[in-house]
Amino acid sequence: MQSLGGLISFSDDWGDKHSSALNPIGNLLRAIDNALQAIGGIYEERGNKTEGQSLGIVGSWVQAIGSILCFLSQLEKRTTPLEKG
Repeated sequence: MQSLGGLISFSDDWGDKHSSALNPIGNLLRAIDNALQAIGGIYEERGNKTEGQSLGIVGSWVQAIGSILCFLSQLEKRTTPLEKG
């Protein structure tokens, strides 16, 4: 479910012309992370604990990178002067 939510956020940000490119990429990476962690959990339940944990670790790093990109996107929004319109 988290992965699906991340994909919805990705698609919403992708079409937003005012959004930084970092935000949709970050959301996509976070969605990939959630999928990797879910697959890793399935591997662990089926007895392949080492591979499952490896997928979970990779997923955590992917999520960290995605979260940093989203954070940088928010900083970019706050430091950009408002357009007069």
